[in-house]
Amino acid sequence: MINKQSQTPEAIAELYRRKRVKNLAVLGLIAGVFVLFFVITIVRMS
Repeated sequence: MINKQSQTPEAIAELYRRKRVKNLAVLGLIAGVFVLFFVITIVRMS
């Protein structure tokens, strides 16, 4: 288990940066699937 008191501010900032990058990647993946769904729907309708 990670003891938060022992972490330096730099380590905490790095942890939050990684968390944000991961969140952006997940958000991008969801957006990509959403766009792909609409593209397939539009192509099938025409």
